[in-house]
Amino acid sequence: MKHCITLTLLLLFAAGCSGRVGVSGKVSYDDGQPVEGCSVLFRSAGENYQGIADEKGKYQLGSGGNTNGIRPGIYQVTVASTYNDENENTVYKVSPKYAETGTSGLTCEVKGKTVFDIKVEHAGEAEQPPKYNRKPPRRDEN
Repeated sequence: MKHCITLTLLLLFAAGCSGRVGVSGKVSYDDGQPVEGCSVLFRSAGENYQGIADEKGKYQLGSGGNTNGIRPGIYQVTVASTYNDENENTVYKVSPKYAETGTSGLTCEVKGKTVFDIKVEHAGEAEQPPKYNRKPPRRDEN
């Protein structure tokens, strides 16, 4: 019994000392509309943490599909959101400049529990990739 209590306390102590802190926030356009389904990525040397925004633009970060928080540090932040149109062309919802650490202009220092709200711009027509009709032609059945 004594060993069981000691083991339980040790496990609880180890779980509390993981060094991870909660990071969450909201991604919205300049006009205040939420960016649903976008990917939010925090990157630093050897560490990547990702979250997906819900229908209200809210996200939480973790690693490996978990939302168990991240290690304190300074992170470059990227946001990406695309979909495929009816011809299977990629269409950017958010300006593609936010998808690269060199052009996003987003940095977050995480010391403790952090709320990091992000404002992004809609993707302009000039930022869209070339469009092709990638769907095979439809065959009429006789």
